[in-house]
Amino acid sequence: LVEERINFFPGREYYISISYDTDYRSLIITFSKKGGTGVEGSTGKTEIYPLSPLEDKLPRIDVRYDVLKKLVDVFYQNDCLLLEINPLVEVSDDWFALDAKIKLDDSALNRHKEWDFFSRLVPGHIETEREVKAKKIDEGDYRGTAGSTYFDLPGDIAVLASGGGASLTAMDALVKAGGAPANYTEYSGNPSREKVQKLTEIVLSKPNLNGLWVIGAIANFTDIYETMSGFVDGLREAEKTLNTKFEFPILIRRGGPKDKEAFQMLKSLKGLNLHIYGEEISITESAKIMVKLASQYASSR
Repeated sequence: LVEERINFFPGREYYISISYDTDYRSLIITFSKKGGTGVEGSTGKTEIYPLSPLEDKLPRIDVRYDVLKKLVDVFYQNDCLLLEINPLVEVSDDWFALDAKIKLDDSALNRHKEWDFFSRLVPGHIETEREVKAKKIDEGDYRGTAGSTYFDLPGDIAVLASGGGASLTAMDALVKAGGAPANYTEYSGNPSREKVQKLTEIVLSKPNLNGLWVIGAIANFTDIYETMSGFVDGLREAEKTLNTKFEFPILIRRGGPKDKEAFQMLKSLKGLNLHIYGEEISITESAKIMVKLASQYASSR
């Protein structure tokens, strides 16, 4: 995952965390002027500030007051148990959280519908039939991975993603564009045609879909022709199994080895609502197009 380089003021690299302490029976802010890597063994002084639940007062520390107030608001509004930022850095008139750890209170799930994805990861979640099937794809076959990570979600846009970090970035982009994913899964490490076929069949077995997004960054060694061939095999097999023709839009955004041959093969297919893109558009832009196409299809049904 490539991120923007941030050049912050020397010495303005802080550690700050907000948590609830049962001894104080209130929020506490833990702050150190010596943040960054190795903070655990740092000789910098760490201060602890209990916050009274009856007073709207925050401690005066080396973090701008309005920034600190926003962090406390984030903690309250999102029912956090822990909000830890390390480091929090100052750049001109801006502040940046360069890394963060957040722990949410599971008991607040009923107040946060947007947590549905996370709620399926907590202990006690009963796996769906698709989740069980997807995790079996890699058993005894070490040619890349496909389906080891699969979760059903309540949306209407099926997702077939590739690449660990890129797939998570893609999910963020889809949700930010207003889309509702029907699942989260990924394949990576140059999986075989057969494994991609099986995963595609599972993804397309979800009912009431309004779109399918086949998304990935620019691959280094994944054979795009091989994996796209597996995708087409899975799509055709799913049509037979479900006794249907997929009319919803299918947007493919891929790039990498043998992508020209893959795109030529895909463009020769008949009877599908295909939208094929390479690296000329970003993951974010393809997410916006996917959401628009899915919305148009849903309104026409």
